[in-house]
Amino acid sequence: MRVVIDTNIVVKAARDLEPDHLRVILSVSDRQTEHRLVLDHERRLLGEYEDNLRGTELYRKWLKELLTQRKVEWSSGRLDARHRRELSQRGLHEPEDHVVVALAWHTGKYVVTEDSDFGKGDSQRAQVHRPVLDYLTNTMGLTVHTAGEALSVL
Repeated sequence: MRVVIDTNIVVKAARDLEPDHLRVILSVSDRQTEHRLVLDHERRLLGEYEDNLRGTELYRKWLKELLTQRKVEWSSGRLDARHRRELSQRGLHEPEDHVVVALAWHTGKYVVTEDSDFGKGDSQRAQVHRPVLDYLTNTMGLTVHTAGEALSVL
């Protein structure tokens, strides 16, 4: 399975050592699975990982393992204008978020995130962004999971 993992999941795993988040990233790097991490050719998502986790040993080792095992798939991080416009109108306007959506759209259509801008979670902000989640799932056909939800798939 090709998996797009948003920065918030990797941070909670590598820096905060949250158990479910650790299981998610480790399931992708597990040699016995066919899972692959999807990153963009433009390296924007990787740059966001680096900005948040530079110097974090677990992150460094995880990424090295993925690259060594060739468990990284590179794809376009460019989202077409129609989807960018529709998502921005619904409140998902950050370019980094558009990269995450584009990667999923161009590959396995699977995202792991806990970003409330994606409409995930129980916070008031997530509730406000439910139209984003509806668009991602119903119009674009993406599956958007939290770390806990992803454990049943990965």
